[in-house]
Amino acid sequence: SKKQITVLISSGNFNHTQTANQNLALQLLTDLSLPYVTIDGMDADLKAKRDALFEISGIRGNYPQLFLITSNQGARKTMAATTFLGDYAWLENNSAALVDMVMTTPPPPLRQRGGAEFDTRLSALSSEGESFGTGTSSTGKEVTEQHDQDPTLTPKATANIKQQQLQNIEINGAPERQ
Repeated sequence: SKKQITVLISSGNFNHTQTANQNLALQLLTDLSLPYVTIDGMDADLKAKRDALFEISGIRGNYPQLFLITSNQGARKTMAATTFLGDYAWLENNSAALVDMVMTTPPPPLRQRGGAEFDTRLSALSSEGESFGTGTSSTGKEVTEQHDQDPTLTPKATANIKQQQLQNIEINGAPERQ
């Protein structure tokens, strides 16, 4: 199976926070050496893709939105499971888990959860108008927060986040209380 990160952005976004978060998300993916595809929600030619992603996430007009598309090649056709991951805050807090999700080889058996559904609408649409990014450095960001209730995290990813948090505590001392 092939895994791809898709980032829904908007080139005509006048919300400065969303624009900054879009740029930070793309930079973080590049820093983590994670290849990604962007879909510009303002591009009229990509309206069907944008609307399909909005339907999966349940969120309209908020950018960036990150998705993991897992394609499985069958004998007759390719099926794509599209999982809404979250926004920039999700990426910032779960970057180590995302690396595990995308780079895992061989992939774990695909199990359907609440956030994932087989969606042939996206795989059937052409790739025209998408831009591709490829990460080159490997700086990454530390995971400082854990979301136990996140249905998109695999048990392995959750364990890796916990391990990273323990390492952060050992390196940086006890976490600050708010």
